[in-house]
Amino acid sequence: MSPPETVEGWLALHQQVHPLAMDFTLERLRCVLQRLSMAAAPCPVFTVGGTNGKGSVTAMAEAILRAHGKRTGLFTSPHLLHYHERIRIDGAMVTDDDLQAAFNAVWSACEQAPAVTLTYFEHSLAAAVWLFHRAGLDAWVLEVGLGGRLDSVNLFDADAAAVVSIGLDHVAVLGNDIHGIAREKAGIFRAGRPAICGAAVPVSLHDCALACNAGLLRAGVEFTAVTAVAGWDFCLGSTTWAALPLPALAGPHQVGNAAVALALLLSGPLALRPTRAAVEAGLGAARVLGRFERYWLGGREWIVDVAHNPPAAEVLATALRGLPVAPTSFLLGVLGDKDLAGVLAGLAQAELPLQGIALGLGGERGRTGAEFAQLATAAGYPGLQPAEEAAAACAGLQASVGEGGRIVACGSFVLVTPVLEWLLAQGATREP
Repeated sequence: MSPPETVEGWLALHQQVHPLAMDFTLERLRCVLQRLSMAAAPCPVFTVGGTNGKGSVTAMAEAILRAHGKRTGLFTSPHLLHYHERIRIDGAMVTDDDLQAAFNAVWSACEQAPAVTLTYFEHSLAAAVWLFHRAGLDAWVLEVGLGGRLDSVNLFDADAAAVVSIGLDHVAVLGNDIHGIAREKAGIFRAGRPAICGAAVPVSLHDCALACNAGLLRAGVEFTAVTAVAGWDFCLGSTTWAALPLPALAGPHQVGNAAVALALLLSGPLALRPTRAAVEAGLGAARVLGRFERYWLGGREWIVDVAHNPPAAEVLATALRGLPVAPTSFLLGVLGDKDLAGVLAGLAQAELPLQGIALGLGGERGRTGAEFAQLATAAGYPGLQPAEEAAAACAGLQASVGEGGRIVACGSFVLVTPVLEWLLAQGATREP
């Protein structure tokens, strides 16, 4: 077949070419990367996994490295507004021309005999690797997609790896045993190399790190982060930095994520260990779409957050409790394979009435707004009204919430994407 002529054509092909959307084995992608002579990274690699927080940690780590004068490649998933968000070089999203070149190269390698097919995610990572090799970078920062041991990112040996948090999520793939999930996520650790564990991980993850002879660094033990009057204090070994500025990423939980990012970089190769000045600049520059983002539109505040599982909902609730009191409505969208009752219970810790809209989400993993609202009522939260279309739901809340009110749009990435698109189309700003 002729290669597609557009990025959109390639992405459609990537969704169809492999028989399974998720197929957890490393061998297919390993074969393709070997054909491209790109099976190993030419520079240090920082790998970040976990149930929640890994997007924030990768963003802060990459921003700090750039502030330290290093050239970086950043690979993340999923994207929210543009596919190009997944692959960044020196902080900039790759272009259509970049992706076309990478997709063509990867496709040619796949077609060599015997032919190999890749999943959508594997094609994304292969394209990132091809572009990173071509750019000649100082460091790669890679975000695990799902799990760790069998995630495609794990093809590359991490010079330092972090697991930020562990919760019961993706149970259909990883199982509903927290310790089994910990073992899967610990698969990114390597013998003799730093293994950073965030505060919200079970002791079994520490045991896994020790069992593989990795260099265990635990939040609250080997490194600490303490919020102070003027910012926060960080300590790891002989490095003690007092009164660091708070991260630009909003929410009190981001101090813990920042500490994981610092432990990751300061335990890595000497040439990449940042100065305090680079840390301060990087923490102030890091941005992640859809992580407790605050927008203002027509006198209303919008908070957008991908709180799609119970631990993330609890973190969001904690952040909401720290804000000035305001009349609040929710726009919620949670996929059908998620713990809806757990998400609602987590959000209820904000000590706000769960009133607003239950949005239906399409696709195989979706549920209708009516089903959502019924399940919410059965779980003890009757204040959510069903809706099926995101833009109409946004417009309705904008009209019904009085000036000075707050709308919290949270849940699945599938919800957050159309909400962000609607807000940006309406001219929402980051400042009130």
